[in-house]
Amino acid sequence: MDFMNEKVPAGSVVANGLNEDPNGIPVLSQEKAGTTFDQRDMARVGKTQELRNLKHTSSGWLCVLGWQSSLASGSYLMATQIQSLLILNDSNYVFERWHGTLLVVAAASIAILFNTLFAKQLPLVERVMLLFHICGFFAVLIPLWVLAPKTSAKVVFTEFQNNGGWSSMGLSALIGMTGPVFALIGPDSAVHMCKRILSPFLQSTDLIPAEETRDASRVLPLGMMSTLILNGLTGWIMVITFCFCIGNIEDAVNSPTGQPYIQVFYNATNSHAGATVMSAIIVFMTLCAIITNLATVSRQTFAFARDFHDSRVARFLSHVNPRYNIPLNAVYLSFILNCLISLLNIGSSVAFNAVASLATAALLSSYIISISCVTLKRWRGEPFPSKRWSLGKWGATLNVVAVLYLCVACFFSFWPLYKEVTAETFNWSIVIYSAVIWYAVSYFYVKGRRQYDGPVVHVNKDI
Repeated sequence: MDFMNEKVPAGSVVANGLNEDPNGIPVLSQEKAGTTFDQRDMARVGKTQELRNLKHTSSGWLCVLGWQSSLASGSYLMATQIQSLLILNDSNYVFERWHGTLLVVAAASIAILFNTLFAKQLPLVERVMLLFHICGFFAVLIPLWVLAPKTSAKVVFTEFQNNGGWSSMGLSALIGMTGPVFALIGPDSAVHMCKRILSPFLQSTDLIPAEETRDASRVLPLGMMSTLILNGLTGWIMVITFCFCIGNIEDAVNSPTGQPYIQVFYNATNSHAGATVMSAIIVFMTLCAIITNLATVSRQTFAFARDFHDSRVARFLSHVNPRYNIPLNAVYLSFILNCLISLLNIGSSVAFNAVASLATAALLSSYIISISCVTLKRWRGEPFPSKRWSLGKWGATLNVVAVLYLCVACFFSFWPLYKEVTAETFNWSIVIYSAVIWYAVSYFYVKGRRQYDGPVVHVNKDI
């Protein structure tokens, strides 16, 4: 995520196209004002609007689409994991889709509880999550190292399988990389938490300043990079370990539980209790991801709505509740959408999966737009806003490499897993993705260009 962090002046622009900027927000008290660096960035002269055009409204739509579908897919993942644990411990349990829908609603209800009543304690909760994440990593890793039967290193590193029936192993690998990409996607979630949560539609006497990331120009890049490094390193270790412990791949994939990793845990421990405890750690971490995901998607929705003036829907979604000091309407909307999407699973798992699988493509597309804007700005020789994070002379090269890789990853995210497709195995996300793009473009030219102001680069404020 270096390519996003390079352009991060706090309180101003954070990753073009990924984040919306405060619109001239007064700072009423030192306690709420952030650090001196935050104040310095807020005090820059201007109110120069650079992002008022189609590519940035499209990026906003894609961000909202990506994070909303990510919330749905995460909730559904947790639901299926719980159902798989039920199958592991009770062979008579019947896997019903409506059970999964109820579990999705339950997970979303827990998430909204932490994002409303316990919103002020969310930073403390996230610290506990991090501690549990690290401890849980070793709690899963060590039993696999000690107890699981091991495959030889030659098999792990030299043998490959093309189970999708594609024409070559290379093509199969490109299609299969969507899973790892999804696992590491989303470090930009920190970007959406660095806004000053304040609605431009409030009266001046009702202003409630609350920057959720203090000293963002320093904390945000470090947070994004440390997240990527920590999860990338632990994920790499776990994947290598899993490859040594998986045994027969077909047996794991065709496990009665429906979750190969649960079958691997059971093969390693030969214990229902042991496999359940190890799996419960992953289920709990999925719940933690849902809680933070709801916080992210609500801020993203709030920020995008805030930049549309003369719209009742925008006013509603960009309203900040004075009691909780959060965009409560956006939180509730995200919760309701998540529950409504989960209802699709009752009628058709294909329809639900089509919506849930949009997360990767939509977020990657928003990254492509953002980084392409930065690359174009470099080629034109235009100056960047002041920043405390820079890639230096490698910035242009890494930006180009990032865009090329993202284009490849985004392209293959629309492919089905198997060459021979049916209505159930076809990747329908391209249909919904195209519909959203068509709507975004049509809305912009019909009405949106007269309503969308876009974020500003600099805000003039006397401190």
